[in-house]
Amino acid sequence: MVTVTSTRVGPELRTARERAGLSREQLARLADCSSSRLAQLEGGMAPAKSEALKRIWRVLDALGAGQRKGGADTDELPDAELPPAA
Repeated sequence: MVTVTSTRVGPELRTARERAGLSREQLARLADCSSSRLAQLEGGMAPAKSEALKRIWRVLDALGAGQRKGGADTDELPDAELPPAA
């Protein structure tokens, strides 16, 4: 069975990325994931519990763009280190 990102998370993720003023490639680099993986998450076609998604939200939260309208807060997610900024 394939778990997909909720239909709410994908658009919220894209909105937060755009609010941060980042391209998909820039955010993917900061979150240490591929831009294709980020596209899958934004499109709702990747696991909602993925480590990549947690890293992406942490980057967006650190930039002040990650406020979400529901779902898990970053504090509720397991610890993961942000990659160093390029």
